[in-house]
Amino acid sequence: MSAGSWIALGGLAAALVVAVAALVDARRRLARAERRVADLDAQLAAADAARVRRAAEDPSAAPPRLVLEPVTAPVVKALAWGAGARQAAARLGHVRRSGSP
Repeated sequence: MSAGSWIALGGLAAALVVAVAALVDARRRLARAERRVADLDAQLAAADAARVRRAAEDPSAAPPRLVLEPVTAPVVKALAWGAGARQAAARLGHVRRSGSP
């Protein structure tokens, strides 16, 4: 084999080693993520069971509020108003005028 063939073969071997290492790393990360998701599922199930238990004990308890609702409510209202204004402006732009054909 020529020198160029050996260089190409070495490059392919190096690329294969890098690809295998990346695959092993990806599998390790995926396994870690799956464990984390299982832990989060267990935590959510426990929190949900506690919420149901509290609701059964005290039916007059208020449902949980949104985080930072005093801050987010005006933002949500402004965004909703902005969306409504855009729709109204779009409708007004497409209205036929009485003098146009």
